[in-house]
Amino acid sequence: LLLASSKAKSNSVGAQEVYTQAAEVLSGKTSELPIAQLFEAATSVGTLGKGLELLKVVGMELAERPAKLEQAQLLRLTEALILLGAESEALGKSLDHWVTLVGKETAEPSADQVARLFEVLAPVVPNNERVLQALGEHLERQVRHLTPAGRTSVSSALPSDGGPDFPCKASLLKAVEQSQRRRSRSRDKEKDRGRGNAAAKEASNGERERERPKDDRRRGDEAREPRRD
Repeated sequence: LLLASSKAKSNSVGAQEVYTQAAEVLSGKTSELPIAQLFEAATSVGTLGKGLELLKVVGMELAERPAKLEQAQLLRLTEALILLGAESEALGKSLDHWVTLVGKETAEPSADQVARLFEVLAPVVPNNERVLQALGEHLERQVRHLTPAGRTSVSSALPSDGGPDFPCKASLLKAVEQSQRRRSRSRDKEKDRGRGNAAAKEASNGERERERPKDDRRRGDEAREPRRD
């Protein structure tokens, strides 16, 4: 039944019936099911009616066992749980786990993953200073690892004309801007170095040509001239 719910076509009438049955049958029994099936159901159910009821059931179980999920899966799960709203207990537990992860001051989770999480959370929990501050501090530490996509996520979450407010917001935006400038300067230096190498190679070839004995150059010129019959 759980597998059927994950394969059902979103918010169709048939899917709603499957979701209803699955939510009723699984209530209180989710701890007996494999994480992989729970995850597939949580990230596949529809966003209306009984789809959300089933998401509450399986999402809560997954939020209780976050260590069983890979970080990419945890991000997808959190995005799904956002559908339940900012007051959802399952979403709250998922965010608690994220705060623990980023508080370890390691390179994991990746900067881009956290930037994406930041982007989807900002409009949903704009007043959750504890979570936003933890994510922001992690991004500051890992700012040099942000790809263009990651920097875009941060900019989207924190537009210049608004967005959520938290203690390290200003320093995070400054760090992202400085990182972008450093990358731009580095690219410019690489381009200049490439042009310099090409010019040096051309000059070296010219110098070797000038240093060739006159007889060698004459023979070379004669070899290039067309034969006259």
